Amino acid sequence: MSKSKVFIGSSVEGISVAYSIQENLKHAAEATVWDQGVFQLSQTAIESLITVLDNSDFGVFVFTPDDILNIRGKKNLAVRDNVLFELGLFIGKLGRNKCFIVTPDKPDIHLPTDLLGVNIAKYESNRSDKNLQAATGGLCHKIKEAIGKTPSRVTVVQNEPETEFKNDSKTVERETSWFGLADEKKYDEAISVLKNKINKEKDALEKINLKSWLCYVEFCKEPVNGRKQFEKLIASTPGSNIPYLRLSQTFSWQKNYYDAVKIADEGLRNSEKKISLTVQKAKCLSAINKKEEAMKLLEEYFAISNEPLIALELSKVYIKLDKKEEAINLLNSSMRAFPGDEEVISEFAALAQDLGLTKLRLVLYSKLVSLDESNATYSCHLGNCYYDLDLFDLAFVAYDKGLSLSKHDKQGWILANMGNLYSSKQLYHQADVFLKESQGIEPDSEYTLKRRSEVQKAIEEEDKILQGFLTEGLEILNRERITIDKP
Repeated sequence: MSKSKVFIGSSVEGISVAYSIQENLKHAAEATVWDQGVFQLSQTAIESLITVLDNSDFGVFVFTPDDILNIRGKKNLAVRDNVLFELGLFIGKLGRNKCFIVTPDKPDIHLPTDLLGVNIAKYESNRSDKNLQAATGGLCHKIKEAIGKTPSRVTVVQNEPETEFKNDSKTVERETSWFGLADEKKYDEAISVLKNKINKEKDALEKINLKSWLCYVEFCKEPVNGRKQFEKLIASTPGSNIPYLRLSQTFSWQKNYYDAVKIADEGLRNSEKKISLTVQKAKCLSAINKKEEAMKLLEEYFAISNEPLIALELSKVYIKLDKKEEAINLLNSSMRAFPGDEEVISEFAALAQDLGLTKLRLVLYSKLVSLDESNATYSCHLGNCYYDLDLFDLAFVAYDKGLSLSKHDKQGWILANMGNLYSSKQLYHQADVFLKESQGIEPDSEYTLKRRSEVQKAIEEEDKILQGFLTEGLEILNRERITIDKP
């Protein structure tokens, strides 16, 4: 079976994160970053995107705080419009379950609330070692799991006669570019594309999803009529959360968070599935600085159903409200209920590290290693725990295992940690071997540069001491008679 194809989009500022994700997915998929021959000189940007979209199974989009957005007089960090556009294009073609948003855990980035329901994963942005590949390791593991459950839809069929449809590139463009057309305010064309897709779609849920997007485009074209179309869809699909969610998202996209909350409330009253609407409402409340209300909403839902996604979101709200004790106990409770959920355990371990709970972190990373013994990142985090507890021999073993697991794809941060461990035991020349190799992989790592500078200074000091010893030894050698001091 061929590997799944993954497109990784980002801004120029987020390119280093994109490359780190590509490295982590190396053995699970054929991953391509946007600057690796995707945009052809002979094509417009949209034509190039349509080509790569037609040959992709998944999309990963790195959201970095590149722009400043003014919302109701308050400045917010926001993602670049072109990355949002690419994400929307992929969602329209592949569906939200095959698209992933990657953001730093700090600082907070303003996300349009109509992106709720898309897979969002955060990486540790303030690691002391500045190692992005390690920081994105946990979230890439979740992406690998999703890839493993879905066979590639992009296959190479030999000796297959080309059909009229395959030769018609304009048909492909019409099928995939409704989002781009809407973004360019070509609403009638976008509506035509969506109606065509709806007529061809056989899956009932996906048909409702496409109809909700049609209502969204109608709303963009003419809000009054668009609202009427949403109301018709709601009436024709009783119990479905999709129309409510899309209308609420539409309002939030327009920065009308108050109406977005109102529609989310209606959906929560009338829909069978409530998780996405609950998260949508909580996000909107946070956007209008009602974090306490968002917290209460999530707490009430969690009391009914201890869904891991709710627990993860609630823990993040707790942290924003400086309720770290509540956050860590919530994650503890969630892990007990879902002992195999690696995302919950990873968040738990990260918070334990922030709080300086090294022994708890040791238990959590030991558990993660037992859940996935082939994960180099887990092994090396466990090595860090051993190191912090002065269990240096065990740290060597864990780091060595991590290096072995990543032997075909060596990770700079693991090598740097090995170097740091040798340095702590005053084995400076051996430390420099690992730090030099780490620097070759990640030449801009401030952590590695600092550690190697310290090691080289220590080597120089040792060399001075050595020269002193040699001088003393030569002085003894040059004596006419060597005397031995009696004890």
